[in-house]
Amino acid sequence: WELAVLTTGGGGGGTGNCPWVGSTAPVATRVSQVLAQMTLDQKVQLLHGDTATSSYIGHIDGIPALCVPDVELQDGPAGVGDGTGGVTQMPSGNASAATFDTGYEQQYGVAVGQEFAGKGVDVDLGPTINIVRDPRWGRAFESYSEDPYLTAQIGAGDIEGIQSKDVMSQVKHYAVYNQETNRNTAADDAVIDDPTVREIYTAA
Repeated sequence: WELAVLTTGGGGGGTGNCPWVGSTAPVATRVSQVLAQMTLDQKVQLLHGDTATSSYIGHIDGIPALCVPDVELQDGPAGVGDGTGGVTQMPSGNASAATFDTGYEQQYGVAVGQEFAGKGVDVDLGPTINIVRDPRWGRAFESYSEDPYLTAQIGAGDIEGIQSKDVMSQVKHYAVYNQETNRNTAADDAVIDDPTVREIYTAA
């Protein structure tokens, strides 16, 4: 989103009122310029989705007067998902990790990024970098493994490839997400000690 605003204007109302578009000023300066022009309501708007107006799984309305583009988000962690046609069924995350090949995974990410870009997607909701701690976890196939180092290396390759195609990568299911019992309810409460979080989950 930031790159779209600062470099292209997202097809907004031109650059006359948007001096940050195409500017060579430092990114922090340009971001401050955008934020200084935004109302509180506009800032809040960018934190909420509006999927009713979009065929994508996620949509954020832009602000044309400030050259802020719409943002389209789509699953998945292994290529364009949610029933989107005309795309490639990519290998799962655990199949990719089994190669132990970061160069391959970067090429994989490039292919995924190209397909997302071709579908007009701004944000790929993936990859899944959570660590597998329980084989019964329903998303284990999406992730890279039970090993934090391997997950970090393969995940970084994938992300670099995706983002080389001007598609943002949103890593998801970040940490401590390993059970299906009471999933997505208040009763789904994973209690894990801090050393485990640091040494296993966030290490990746």
